[in-house]
Amino acid sequence: MLTTAASAEVIPGTNLSIDFHSGHVVGAGRNINMIRIPVTDINTGQTALYDATFKFTFLLNQGFVFEKISSVAPSLPNPVRSADITPGLYRTQSGLCLLLEGPTLLNQSRSLYTFRGIGGTVSGINCGSGANFSAQIVSGSAAGHPDIGGRDVVPSLTEN
Repeated sequence: MLTTAASAEVIPGTNLSIDFHSGHVVGAGRNINMIRIPVTDINTGQTALYDATFKFTFLLNQGFVFEKISSVAPSLPNPVRSADITPGLYRTQSGLCLLLEGPTLLNQSRSLYTFRGIGGTVSGINCGSGANFSAQIVSGSAAGHPDIGGRDVVPSLTEN
């Protein structure tokens, strides 16, 4: 078994250290979104948080292939809340546990959240056997939405 220690790493030739394992990772389609990645100036000890989205494609003869970094932007000090969505662990009356993670900032006006069904005991809460699913919510109006923005139904939908 191959094991790797999770720790920050200094970028050669700079005074900056990146700590990817302390960021939050969410997959969305062909993108891997990394949220709040700590970048530390090793001379001053000051840390700034950054978000990055990495896009992949899949080629039958090669497997997963890195396509591009579609955005790199400083994280906001406190994540922007969309429509009062609060990330955390939720338990239904029937005992199903849902973990809401996010937000991932897709652009200036949209955030992405991920729901996952989970099982076992989490933070002292019995989540039963769990549910094997995940779902995503993208905030913002229907116009220009990454999933439905070009469909004929968009003009008849409300702004929210």
